[in-house]
Amino acid sequence: MESTATEMQSHKVKPRTTVRWPFRILAVLVVLVGGVAIVGEVFAGSSHQEFSRWQLLASLPGVLWIVRLAWCAAAQGKSPSNPCWPFSSDRVLFCYMAVWIATYFFA
Repeated sequence: MESTATEMQSHKVKPRTTVRWPFRILAVLVVLVGGVAIVGEVFAGSSHQEFSRWQLLASLPGVLWIVRLAWCAAAQGKSPSNPCWPFSSDRVLFCYMAVWIATYFFA
């Protein structure tokens, strides 16, 4: 019975990568700085112009993405099972990053 259950498992699933301790400590710093950045964006958004507020709001998913990656590395010691969260796929993440960076260069 066990051999059939093993055969039925998907071969496309990759094992999660483990993270070493020095990088876990660095990840804790990224989580702390990301938390400060999110709180700072909330307070700074009230004093900026209208376009800056939208730019700060649009940057929240990117900040949440990097903070979640760092949190999983620091707390669990492994990469997250879905590294693209809160985005649906890596293509959507790439498009978001391209547009996000473009808004800062061409705004």
